[in-house]
This record gives sequence, C-alpha cells and structure tokens, in this order.
Amino acid sequence: NKKLKVIEHMHLYRNSEDVWDVYINSLEYDVSWYRRVGPALKAKLENVQELVIKGGSETLTITGGLESPKLNIGDYTGMENIGGTFPIGEVFTEALDLNNMNGSFMIYAFADKNFDLKTHVPFRVEVQNGLVVGWGDNAPDTFREIVEMVKEIERPIFREVGFGLNRAITRERYLQDITAFERILGMHFSLGEKHGTYKKEGIVVHKSKFHIDVFPIVDTVTADGEIIFQDGKYLV
Repeated sequence: NKKLKVIEHMHLYRNSEDVWDVYINSLEYDVSWYRRVGPALKAKLENVQELVIKGGSETLTITGGLESPKLNIGDYTGMENIGGTFPIGEVFTEALDLNNMNGSFMIYAFADKNFDLKTHVPFRVEVQNGLVVGWGDNAPDTFREIVEMVKEIERPIFREVGFGLNRAITRERYLQDITAFERILGMHFSLGEKHGTYKKEGIVVHKSKFHIDVFPIVDTVTADGEIIFQDGKYLV
C-alpha cells in the first residue's frame, strides 16, 4: 500500500512581496517540461562514471559514479510515498563515494545560519576528497562561520548534487525561501553530512545535523564527456 504524504507547505510568506509573482509562477505545473526533461536527465545520470561541472575558470569533478537519481517532478509513479513541498522541479543525486568530488567552483548564494538565502559576489571554494578545504579571499564572513560551525560537529562535506528544473525562478529575481530557490534552473550542492535519502557508511542519519544549500555558477555539465547542461539549458 502506498503511503500518502500530504503536501506540507506553501512558503509564500518566506519571500518578500516584490517576488511573490515569481513564487506564484513557480507553482505552475508544466507537465510536458517536467515529465520530459526530468526522466531524460535521470537517465543521463543513472550510470555516469564522471561528472564534470565547469563555471568560469573553475572545474569540479565527481568520479566513480553517482547514486541513482531521484525525481521531484509531480509524477509519483512507482514511488512509495506520494507528495512533497511546493514548488516542484528537481532531479538530485550524490557521489557514490563522497571522497570522489574534487576541484573548485564559484558560489553565488547560500543559506545562512537563519536558513535565509543570501546572494553574494561570487567567491571560489576549493574541494578535496569531498571536503571544503579553502575559499577565496572575498568569501563572506558568514560562509566562513558556517564552515566552522559544521566542523565543530561533523565534516564539511558536500553531499547532494541537485539539478533544478523550475524555469520560473531566476538569479535576477530570486526567492528567499531556500526550499523554493533550490528548484532554480541550474545546480545546488548541500554542505554537511545530513542527507537522509542515501545511506553512507560512517554517517548515522539521525546524528547528522547539517544540510546547507549552496549554489554554484555553472556554465556546462558533462556526463562521461557528453554535455547535458550548457548556458542555462538542459541538453537531454
């Protein structure tokens, strides 16, 4: 028997009035878009061995394969639970081995200690074996504080690799509600050990604490050499 998970929240109140129209537009269900691009992207990621994410002069590489991607596109066929939070539009996964993420990328937005989304002048973050190991001199103090806060309890490791599909949300008119903004057409990563969808050796789900969304500048994404995202468009 399928379990019904009630649609939990519509977080309009978390966004300033000047972007309420963006949030409302993000609730539109574009059936042909989500049900075509979502499964096609999942198929491209399903058995990939190397994912290369380039933004500006920075390159981040994930090797050794990805977890089987999950869909959030309003189609619950074959799923145990039905429902979720608005708005929809995402395909997400993570590295099979979290140590196999290396390189660097530019962050333009992240969630602060109050879970509010803040945009910034892009700053460089260095990643080695999945961990934050450095950042550019222009990184805001709030980011440095978040990394130190995570390190006090667990590893500052990147887990979720998310691909947003919601075309109503843009960088220019962003949403302060982090759950909504992560659906933006582009990518996001999670910082911290908390990500209950996939089980990883050495991480106890109920003891992990941090899942902080960060948003990278992405120009191209290639899966085993094939371009699947370029200049703001999915090529699947």
